[in-house]
Amino acid sequence: MHRFTHLFEPYKINSVSLKNRITMAPLFTASAHKDGTVSSLTIEHYKEIAEGGVGMIVVANAIVDESGSVSKYSIRVDDDRFLPGLSMLADQHVSFYRCCRCAFSG
Repeated sequence: MHRFTHLFEPYKINSVSLKNRITMAPLFTASAHKDGTVSSLTIEHYKEIAEGGVGMIVVANAIVDESGSVSKYSIRVDDDRFLPGLSMLADQHVSFYRCCRCAFSG
């Protein structure tokens, strides 16, 4: 008997098509630079996860305001100066869907 074969089948959520139903839940890695910009370590981490074949990755703890940060090594999304690194993270040439968990711990 083959259980859970549907996990590897394509799945659609409204207009979003996933190659399978496997999702990496948000996991805080503390791998951003001290200023909140995306580091090469962050990009490499998510790229390796994506190459493993997941259908969707939820990037964890993107801080929406510096006063609500749990760590100085959190990815920040509260200013346009963070866009270049976030764009590099989103532009990985690996087939998976990206989304982000925004956080405020204040």
